[in-house]
Amino acid sequence: MEDRMRSMRAAMAERSQSSPGGDPNYIRGYYVTPMPESRVYQRQKTRQEDTKDMFRVMLDVHHFTPEEIEVKLTENKISVHAKHEDKEDEHGFVSREFTRQYILPPDTDLDQIKSHLSKDGIMTLEAPKLKAVEGQEEIPIPIPIKREEPKPVEGAGPAE
Repeated sequence: MEDRMRSMRAAMAERSQSSPGGDPNYIRGYYVTPMPESRVYQRQKTRQEDTKDMFRVMLDVHHFTPEEIEVKLTENKISVHAKHEDKEDEHGFVSREFTRQYILPPDTDLDQIKSHLSKDGIMTLEAPKLKAVEGQEEIPIPIPIKREEPKPVEGAGPAE
C-alpha cells in the first residue's frame, strides 16, 4: 500500500511541475481558465478624471459610514479623511483610517464642488471647470521685465 501511495504522490508531483507544450493555463494536472479581475480588486481602485469641462474623483469608501467620512477644501486642495475605531467582524476586531488629498486644477470652480455617496460605497467628488465667457476677446497684459546684475558674494575674489 505504501508503494502505491508513494507512486501516486510522485505522479501528482510530476503533473504539478509539468505543463504540456508549456501551456501556462495547465497547472497541477488541470486546465485553469484565467479569471478577470476580481470584484474586490476593482473596488480598491480610485479613479481620477480631469477633462476640459469637469474634475472628478471616484473612490471606494464602502468600509465607512457617511458619518465617518470628512471632506475638506483648503485653497486648491480637497482632502477626504475616513476613520472608524475598532469594529468587530468574524475574525476579531478591525480599525480603518485613510486620507486622500487631491490638488485641484487651477481652472476648477471651487464654489461648485459636489460630493455623492452611492449605495455600494463609491464616493464621487466633482467640480465643473470655469469657462471663459464666449466671445470675450483676450487682452494681453504687458509684464515689465527688470533685469538685475548678480550681487557679488562676500569673500569671493575675482575669478582666475
